[in-house]
Amino acid sequence: MTQLFQRFQAHFGFEVTFCNPASGHEKGNVENKVGYARRNYFVPLPSAPSLLEWNAELFQVCELDNAREHYKKDEPICTLFEADRKALLPLPKLEFEACRYEHVKTNGYGKFVLGGCHTYSSSPMYAEREIVVRVSAHFIEPLDEAGDAISRHNREFGSERTDTVDWTTMLDQLMVKPAAWKNSVMRSQLAYEVRDYMDEQDKSGLKQALKLIKDLSNQYGLDVAMTSMQEAIVRKRTEGLPVNAAVVAARIVHYGLHTPGEAGPDMSRYDELLPASGGANYGSK
Repeated sequence: MTQLFQRFQAHFGFEVTFCNPASGHEKGNVENKVGYARRNYFVPLPSAPSLLEWNAELFQVCELDNAREHYKKDEPICTLFEADRKALLPLPKLEFEACRYEHVKTNGYGKFVLGGCHTYSSSPMYAEREIVVRVSAHFIEPLDEAGDAISRHNREFGSERTDTVDWTTMLDQLMVKPAAWKNSVMRSQLAYEVRDYMDEQDKSGLKQALKLIKDLSNQYGLDVAMTSMQEAIVRKRTEGLPVNAAVVAARIVHYGLHTPGEAGPDMSRYDELLPASGGANYGSK
């Protein structure tokens, strides 16, 4: 048994019975179920934006399929399953972590490589150190000494080189430990106007600025958040920065930052009502 399967067995507390290698006839019922799923759910070949979204859709399809009658017992499969469920062991309170752990060495920027060509960020605080990385089917998490995630990345696949940075997790960490700002990857990649502004802030001001970036990123995306911050700072709108940056972000997304203004309504009727010579005579009829 692999180490991951041993952990899986220990977590749920079940017994294991193995068939002989290359003896599919010893588990024919299981093989038939695999064929049923392949023919009904994977023909024609499905297409989805991500594996997670397809898994969610597949789960709904399987739930509907459970309503059909069993081929031999003339009862819905879901009814039979509920009867079986009563004989099962209770599930553990904690979920099973379907992942493996690897020891990796970071470079001078706190980055590490998995799969030979996929680079992920941890933090400059962990530069040139050996760290533990949690590797799942969908995400990558470098861990600190306490076992908490330093950052979180979508797992990359394929042979092309990739380099990913998790800004959301980094923002959360900087808000808790603003002293790490000076050495953060985020600071080194900001526009100099934004970087200089944030360097000038005290601890409280830096936390507020980081929270503003996170809030705008959650609503509009990181690129829009950083552009709106830069525009507000360059135009010297730092007083009331959260409001000014939010207005710029909304304009970028919904209208375009440099889109010319549209022609307004015809105001000539108001010129007639309120002449420049002295205003309207509201008492006249």
